[in-house]
Amino acid sequence: MNLHLTAPFRPIEFPEGAICKPLPRLKTLELWVQQWPIGGPTCITAFAAAPELREIKLVRMSLSQISLPWTQITRLTLSYQSLEQIFEILRQTPNVEDLTVSFNDHSVVQLSPFTLPHLRRIKLSSALILNNLILPALESLELACGRAMERASVQSFLQRSECAIRVFQLDMTDMQNACDCLSDLPSVTDVTIKYADWSTDDFTRFFNWLSGSENRTVLPALEMLYIHGATGNIEVGAMETFLSSRRTSAGGRRKLKLFKLLFSYKNCPDFQVERTLKNLTNLRTGGLQIDITQAHKWTTDYIDSKMVGYVFLAVSGHSRGF
Repeated sequence: MNLHLTAPFRPIEFPEGAICKPLPRLKTLELWVQQWPIGGPTCITAFAAAPELREIKLVRMSLSQISLPWTQITRLTLSYQSLEQIFEILRQTPNVEDLTVSFNDHSVVQLSPFTLPHLRRIKLSSALILNNLILPALESLELACGRAMERASVQSFLQRSECAIRVFQLDMTDMQNACDCLSDLPSVTDVTIKYADWSTDDFTRFFNWLSGSENRTVLPALEMLYIHGATGNIEVGAMETFLSSRRTSAGGRRKLKLFKLLFSYKNCPDFQVERTLKNLTNLRTGGLQIDITQAHKWTTDYIDSKMVGYVFLAVSGHSRGF
């Protein structure tokens, strides 16, 4: 049983004894109490006895306001709490495996880092929360707002946790910060960059950076790259060189299995999308075996390395076989 309770306009009340029996079938609970009644209960205890409860979503609620079987929770979403309230709850959930936290509190919490040994996936609105966590089992890290000032938090967290991140997503960040963050993640296999409001030069520099050099291997384990919400024109030359460099497993790098590019239909002008599509089509005609799918006037491109027979080098004007 899944239960969603919200009271956006008036205080929610739990009369004494209204829910006093165990809830043996309750598996998911989402609770949003926007306003507490004056003189009302200091703690909701209605859901304390729920042996099958595994997933909870709490909005604007602290540890002192609700009693739950915290130790059995494996999936947790917290929103609109202070950092101190967030850490109070996390200390009670040692078995959490999937965590999503959204907060606007950027104060410094004087708290020694503590361990959540089973946490495998975390989605954060800020990396600052990582300053107080040790996550040795973490595999997936998503930062909804990756600001350059937070790279130090990520670096110290990785050193402290000694985890191997395989899946990494960075939203609403600039190109240089994306490169800096990815430089700290040699084990990552799947990378997603969302809302990439970058210039043409930014994309060119990004693909050149990914291509690496003889003396520099970038993201050796990379198998999937997804750029979502591109708003500018992308010159195909640098992108094609990157795809060429990842056509096969060589130089200590894995073969790229999937490249996905999604243009933002809201911000990207028609002519820019059409120009990029035309360039990709020309490359396909010249030798790049690529499946180009166009939905109406907008484009979603899937480039599967299995389809690539050889790549046409537009910059140098000749083709190279594999």
